[in-house]
Amino acid sequence: MTFMSNLRSRHVNISIQSDTFLQMYFAKKKTLSGVCSFLCLVSGEALNCHRCVPKKAGENCEDSVETCKPGKNACAAATFLREPFGHYQKCMALSDCKLLKLNAYIDMKCCTEDMCNTL
Repeated sequence: MTFMSNLRSRHVNISIQSDTFLQMYFAKKKTLSGVCSFLCLVSGEALNCHRCVPKKAGENCEDSVETCKPGKNACAAATFLREPFGHYQKCMALSDCKLLKLNAYIDMKCCTEDMCNTL
């Protein structure tokens, strides 16, 4: 091989490698952009609920706003229909809230909108 043909061969090889690199770079960039967009859509904003949990059954409590942590995807309001009578409002996993609704001695409200857990 002559010097010029060897040089041309290397130039073509480098061009192919750089084209492959650019294709991989932009493919990864598109994938990363898609993942970021998906996470932004999924995460959304945190749910806000009334929070009122008395220290003892039957006592009053101070109503405040609670921002639900991951895994707590519902606002819950419970009124106990047997002794010790009482109530609470707080963030809770929707599945847990639905289970508590099955108890005949608890009037349970489960909802997924901001500040929807009023008594």
